[in-house]
Amino acid sequence: MANLLTPETKQRLQRDLFDRKLVVSAWALGLFLIIIIVILGSIWASLFIRASGLASLSASVDNETKEVESPSNSATILKEAGERVKILNDYWSEPLVSALVVKAIGLKPTSLKISGLALARGELGQPIKLSLVGLAETRASLVDYVNLLKQDKFFTKVDLPVESLISDTGGQFIINLEK
Repeated sequence: MANLLTPETKQRLQRDLFDRKLVVSAWALGLFLIIIIVILGSIWASLFIRASGLASLSASVDNETKEVESPSNSATILKEAGERVKILNDYWSEPLVSALVVKAIGLKPTSLKISGLALARGELGQPIKLSLVGLAETRASLVDYVNLLKQDKFFTKVDLPVESLISDTGGQFIINLEK
């Protein structure tokens, strides 16, 4: 069978093959250098930890755990843990925000439209404050809603600012609630 490739095509194919080999060897060399850098970095970090004294931390941690296991310290640790659990229990036993919103909106008549909510949850033991902002068709429906909230006794304080009662036809209102 005769060779049908011209000498120029043969040279171009040889150059392409050489270029491909060069790219592959450059990638292999680069990968090899990255692996060496990672290995040397881990060796350096290991030597640094040993030289800096960080390795002695494990001995001090072991000593602290042995001290914790003594009966006198375990009683104080259990007492502190009990106090922390009590604080968390007191905090989370307060009503959830969703319960406040559901209660406030559940009593709302259809003549009122609530367009916004603002919530302020203070520190432990402080009341949760909820503000309702919206539009009322009439002043009477707004007053009836506030009276419903007061009669329900779910909220400890229900406050309707006087500015919300200025117009006979209703209008914008803000109701402040506390639980």
